[in-house]
Amino acid sequence: MTSVQCWWGDAGLTPEDMQALAKDVNAAQRAARPFARVVIPRGGARRLMLRGAPAPLRLAGQNAITIWFFDTTDTQAEIDRLTEEADRMSRAFLTLTGLLEAAPFPMWHRGPDLRLAMVNTAYVQAVEADSAEDAVTRGLELIEQESPNLVLLDLYLPRLKGMDVLKRMAQNKQYEDIPVIVMTAAGTIPDAVEAMRHGAYDFLTKPLEKDHLLIVIQKALERDSLKRQVAALKSDVQNRYASIVGGSQKIKGIIESAQRAAKSDASILLLGESGTGKELFARSIHQWSPRQSMPMVVINCVALTETLLENELFGHERGAFTGADRLQKGKLEMAEGGTVFLDEIGDMPLPLQAKLLRVLQDKEFQRVGGTRSVSVNIRFVAATNKDLRQSVKAGQFREDLFFRLNVVSFTLPPLRERSEDIVQLAEFFLKRHAYEAKRPGVTLSPAARAALTHYSWPGNIRELDNVLSRAVVLSPGDVIEPEFLGLTGDDTGVKGAGDPMLPYLNLTYHESMEAHSAHIIDRALEKAAGNQTKAAEFLDLQRTYLARLIKQRKPTAAE
Repeated sequence: MTSVQCWWGDAGLTPEDMQALAKDVNAAQRAARPFARVVIPRGGARRLMLRGAPAPLRLAGQNAITIWFFDTTDTQAEIDRLTEEADRMSRAFLTLTGLLEAAPFPMWHRGPDLRLAMVNTAYVQAVEADSAEDAVTRGLELIEQESPNLVLLDLYLPRLKGMDVLKRMAQNKQYEDIPVIVMTAAGTIPDAVEAMRHGAYDFLTKPLEKDHLLIVIQKALERDSLKRQVAALKSDVQNRYASIVGGSQKIKGIIESAQRAAKSDASILLLGESGTGKELFARSIHQWSPRQSMPMVVINCVALTETLLENELFGHERGAFTGADRLQKGKLEMAEGGTVFLDEIGDMPLPLQAKLLRVLQDKEFQRVGGTRSVSVNIRFVAATNKDLRQSVKAGQFREDLFFRLNVVSFTLPPLRERSEDIVQLAEFFLKRHAYEAKRPGVTLSPAARAALTHYSWPGNIRELDNVLSRAVVLSPGDVIEPEFLGLTGDDTGVKGAGDPMLPYLNLTYHESMEAHSAHIIDRALEKAAGNQTKAAEFLDLQRTYLARLIKQRKPTAAE
């Protein structure tokens, strides 16, 4: 047996590798055939491939073995990587196959040659129809069954034209809200025009870029969501505002006049106490007008500071002030073609009144920080609980603006002056709140109706709405009794101006309202033995808000 002698010594190989190499050499000497072995040197991370073969007799003599070695570390790493990648792709292919087979809607995969390589069961059922018409019908049945949020439609399918499916979907209102993205490998401009004409959201040509397709799908789904939201809001507005409840002569006369005024573009001014339904009337006027399909924008003139209100109305140009890094449109622009409702117009600062006057006169304005005039086509409806004529005399409101707004005016009566409408309004609010609370069987007892009718309603319709909302929540049974309305005995009769219980009725409107608020708070505190938390519960207010009202209260002439 021949020993193995290496020119590099044995320092680099383990004893086990040396023994195995000796066996390989001896076997090669006996059988005169080559061998190969992989070894890892001691203390290293490299892989060496040793190959041996009998050496030519003329070069090395009898039984000589020539040994070559190769460093295969990187090669093996690449082999391992490719093997792992092949395994991963195999698993992915099996997963995709399972998804395709399980999918309840048409899915398919096309190879590089654009030939259909794989289809799922549902698609096979569609394309294996007896005729093209039958295939279209089956495709529509799949859409009807699954109610997809979006359809990806190929124009050219086996035995089926995608355009036929698109046309049929366009003819059926059931499918009109489903966005359809049309795809084809042989798209032409006429095909694209026809697809868009029949309601396609977009037209894409193959080969498709994945990122582009995902963006188009996202935008289509966002548009569909917005359409649904707009439809829901429109329905809510129509149900909530387009029908004003009340059969009294006063309110019927105002409704008839408001409906006639709504047909024009004349500015309308709504007057009346807080809570009489001025915003509801404004929204109804918008719904009665030819502008009903366009936006209605509500702007509260008292809720913002002068600077913020100006920006809210007119928007601003880029660089108009610190932080204005982009152009922003104001609400006047957002209302283009529609109606702008200016709530609490009597509290608008004088400098803004001058700018608003220009919009009313010239139908144009400039954004904050801008020099270019922006033209708008809008109709104005304004509301206030103040006496604007007195405000004009006091120098708090521009006379010219008052005349511009007061082309047509309506004074909404307080609820105490339309007592015959109270029960009807209560039933309307009760039905809505019962529906929201999932208590459809809730009704008012005869005693509760009588209590509502005889109450003075200082907060008008808004207060009535809140009373019914609270009663639906607190009433343990389906019949609401007077005690769950939260009305006390002193409030259940309409007091005259000389009534000693309500002497403040002889005061001005705002003074009277402040005094009445103080009166209500005092009674609640008395009932709660001075406990603000309990008093807040009686009044259905946050305790912190009640504490603030008590702190801000001013003595009146009645006190």
